Amino acid sequence: MDVPVLKITLGTGFASTGSLESKIALASRRKVDLLTKMPYRVCKTIDIESGHMLSKHPGKCKFPHGHTRKVEFVLEAEHLNRNEMVCDFLVVKELIGDYLEALDHAICVNTVDPAYPELRARYGDRIISFENEDPTTEVMARVIFQTFAKRLIGLLCEAG
Repeated sequence: MDVPVLKITLGTGFASTGSLESKIALASRRKVDLLTKMPYRVCKTIDIESGHMLSKHPGKCKFPHGHTRKVEFVLEAEHLNRNEMVCDFLVVKELIGDYLEALDHAICVNTVDPAYPELRARYGDRIISFENEDPTTEVMARVIFQTFAKRLIGLLCEAG
């Protein structure tokens, strides 16, 4: 399995902090980078259906509800591998497929939610535990990212 060294990004937007001048300087550097080198970027999207409950939310979101989620993996490399790819999408699926499968048609719940023990007893592993935090979209994205990054690093270390 041929895996290049990859840079995993969560997006290309500006940070919310910093002066206007620093943002303009960053934009200028990006423009220069785009003119002087061509990084390769590919995106693999995997759809899952999952539910969650947000116990800290003041409105309807504190009740069980679901979403169709598009999980996007953006992979970048400055050079293509020997197969002329950034990364074979099969590698992405092998690294994270089982984790996303566990989230698919499951309900993510904060372990401090009063309903958690009953839900876990009733539905077992279809209840995904989030220790002391609500499984907001942002938190879920972070956990998926961290899981993928850890597995990718492990694969790269194995490959030498």
